Amino acid sequence: MARADYDGNFYWTHDSKKYEYALEDYGLSPENYEFGDEVKVYVNDAQDIIKVTEEEDSNIRNIEVGVGGIGAILVPVLLILCVYMPIAYHTFGKPWIKFYREFKNR
Repeated sequence: MARADYDGNFYWTHDSKKYEYALEDYGLSPENYEFGDEVKVYVNDAQDIIKVTEEEDSNIRNIEVGVGGIGAILVPVLLILCVYMPIAYHTFGKPWIKFYREFKNR
């Protein structure tokens, strides 16, 4: 994966070396790309370009963010339900449980 820059070029790094080429040289119009847009670059072991294609819009990053957000909410809730609640009911929560049961039976 390579990224477009401000000057109509695309670049990527490999082994601490930066490779930069013009989009026009590979049949891509610089007007269609903004800074940071991705292009897919196929290279050989010597980092010689074989083919450059446009990157299809993928929702993989959106899916990762969604799963991370759900996990950030779900994991603490599950920890509270599975760990904290049983400990609370059997230790410092006993007087409250006793009061609640008496109040409910009245």
